[in-house]
Amino acid sequence: MPLTESQKKCQSEWREKQRRDNHEWWKEYRGKIETSYAMRNPLKRKAKDALNHMIRWGKMKRGVCLVCGDSSVEAHHSDYSKPYNVYWLCRTHHKGIHSAKNRLDRVGQDLPH
Repeated sequence: MPLTESQKKCQSEWREKQRRDNHEWWKEYRGKIETSYAMRNPLKRKAKDALNHMIRWGKMKRGVCLVCGDSSVEAHHSDYSKPYNVYWLCRTHHKGIHSAKNRLDRVGQDLPH
């Protein structure tokens, strides 16, 4: 069941209080996550950073989900060496693409681009 607006606000306030009260722990935890992700996936990180930079500076705009038209989208890179060549997908469809790719990879096939 979806949260009500008051529940969302309460949850958000609780998270913010936890971050404030445990600032050093959060700082160390986030640093470990970011460092390990960046170290394990340097090409992915570089592509993500380059794309976010272009969006921040207004040189690129987010699109809508190619599947459902939702405006709340994430970028999907089919080739990380081309950071600006992305498909815009909502969270649900982006997760679906990766789930399908992971299933195909397990049986030794590649997802077509």
